[in-house]
Amino acid sequence: PAVVYSSITEALGCENTEADQLFCSLQQLVKNCLYENVADRQSIAALFPGDFHKNLKDLLAKIISDHM
Repeated sequence: PAVVYSSITEALGCENTEADQLFCSLQQLVKNCLYENVADRQSIAALFPGDFHKNLKDLLAKIISDHM
């Protein structure tokens, strides 16, 4: 959605292509959680690469688990 991309690019100071990549990656992560029936924070956090930013990983895992 254009409104989402616009707010992401403005908030993060990134290009539309980067916002699109971020949106698609998050969408794929949520789909993966639903497909694998993963709903707890630790299991969701385990889906991220080992070198992923810890605080961001924990935040995203919390948000996803709270809405599953």
